[in-house]
Amino acid sequence: HGTTTLAFKFKHGVIVCVDSRATSGSYIASQTVKKVIEINPYLLGTMAGGAADCSYWERELGRRCRLYELRNKERISVAAASKLLCNMVYSYKGMGLSMVIYKIII
Repeated sequence: HGTTTLAFKFKHGVIVCVDSRATSGSYIASQTVKKVIEINPYLLGTMAGGAADCSYWERELGRRCRLYELRNKERISVAAASKLLCNMVYSYKGMGLSMVIYKIII
C-alpha cells in the first residue's frame, strides 16, 4: 500500500509520474485519482495520503503562491513555496499528510 512518485529531469523539462489508485484499506476506491497537481506554471505537487486533504492543501498553496506573486511582483521560489506549505500544515503533523514540490525548469 502507498503511493509511488517518480520525477525525472531532462534537457527540456521534467516528467513526473504518480500512480492513480486511491484505496481505503484493501478496498480500491478509485483507479483515476489525479495525484499530480499544478500549483503554478513552474511548480508541481504530488499527493500521497488522504486525497481530499492533499488536494485541498495543494490548491490552497497555489492560491497563496499567486498572492505572493501579485504582492511581490516576482515568481515565488521553490524554497519559499515549500516553506509556505510547511507553515500551513505544521499544526497537522502526525496526521498522515505528505507532500512534495518540484520545480519545472524550462
